[in-house]
Amino acid sequence: MKTNKTKSSEKLMYQEKAQRFHPYKTFLFFALLGSSVIFLAISFLYITTVSKIPDLQNFRLPKAFTLSTILMLFSSYSVSLSLKAFNNDSFNGVVKSLVITLTLTLLFCVSQFFGWKEMYDGGFFISTNLGVSYLYIISGLHLLHVLGGLGVLVYTTYKC
Repeated sequence: MKTNKTKSSEKLMYQEKAQRFHPYKTFLFFALLGSSVIFLAISFLYITTVSKIPDLQNFRLPKAFTLSTILMLFSSYSVSLSLKAFNNDSFNGVVKSLVITLTLTLLFCVSQFFGWKEMYDGGFFISTNLGVSYLYIISGLHLLHVLGGLGVLVYTTYKC
């Protein structure tokens, strides 16, 4: 059985923990959570819609989107190297990994445009059908998300 003293010390401990949690981290957590929920919802709608539309039997995901996925994975890895270099007090490692991440992110953005061009050239427009519209929306929102992160990345790299 907990006494009033134990309850108050636990409450104090939680308050101290909450005070140490920086507001930027809270904002980042909810921003990532919101982005993930939106992305997953639209992805689910895309998958269910495409599976029910017979017009899209000849539709193939553009190769540029596959390339952009690979670039995104390498970019995630390179940004994790910057954190590792920062923890090891390696200034050159931080700058190098941030420049690599910046380059990969720019290549990702270019590949998104090539993916849209490939769909457009194939006759799949945003107004063609709902499944294609979802794909344009998913990739467009993702590109906006990446461009926002790109701004932070450019600022961080410049400050280094």
